[in-house]
Amino acid sequence: MKLTASLRSGDLTYICVPNDDQESMRDLTRARSDMKNQERSARQQLNAFVLRHGFHWPSGKQRWTSVHYNWLESLAFRHPWQQIVLQEYIDSVRAATKRVEEMTRQMMIALP
Repeated sequence: MKLTASLRSGDLTYICVPNDDQESMRDLTRARSDMKNQERSARQQLNAFVLRHGFHWPSGKQRWTSVHYNWLESLAFRHPWQQIVLQEYIDSVRAATKRVEEMTRQMMIALP
């Protein structure tokens, strides 16, 4: 009886329980969002490392282009292990970007 009264008064809100296809797309969307967060974090870590060592990408120029990556890879550090760290950060960003691109591609395939 209370349910009927709540329905008549407009206190109830219609909900839709997602089917398997909708839920799988939501999983794909969540995964892409997670990958995008990882990419953002990897980029921030790389930028912090480069800035910490006094290198500055010119303001007004776009980052994460082939020119930017070439600049990053041309940086020279005094110690070889810092060069290793730089390359690991660059590889991490590139891998994260590839994961985002792949998840985006999969989403485009899944869309009707």
